[in-house]
Order: sequence, then structure tokens, then C-alpha cells
Amino acid sequence: MSLHYGMVRGGTVALPKGIHLPEGFAVKILFHLPKRECADRPASEDTFKQKLWMTGLLAEIKPPAPLLPAGSRAPARIKGKPLSEVILEERR
Repeated sequence: MSLHYGMVRGGTVALPKGIHLPEGFAVKILFHLPKRECADRPASEDTFKQKLWMTGLLAEIKPPAPLLPAGSRAPARIKGKPLSEVILEERR
């Protein structure tokens, strides 16, 4: 079993380029209705990515990576001078 996404056009489901199903092939369709009012990303970005995917320029549409809570992150230890000093030296 494989998973493919498509878009309804003219009453039929249009699949991305390169996806061909044989006549009479059984499919299962799961309707996904986007929730525009609570989306983290603007609708225009979703639409843009969907168009890129439909033309084959985007292999898959990945959801945004979850953000870590501020308290769970620790500063990285770096060897050498502080970055602020390096920047000031390079500007001189």
C-alpha cells in the first residue's frame, strides 16, 4: 500500500505527475479539510506548497517542525572567543 495526495479538479481527483493508476484500481479516499482559522501557516503558503507539489517540483509537503519549550533548551558550549568579540575585530 502506498500513500499519495491529490486535488479535486472538475469532480475528479488529480494525482501528481508520474502517479498512474490502472483502470478499475481500488482506492481509499480520506477527505482533508484545511482549518484555515487555526492554521499556524498562512493559507497562501499552504496553497503555494500545494501547487509546487502538484507540478512535481516538491516531493512532499512536510508539517512544520514542533518548537521546543524555552526551558528545555541549553546553550551550546563553543571553544574560542565570544562571537561578539570576533565580529568587532573583523569590523576593524
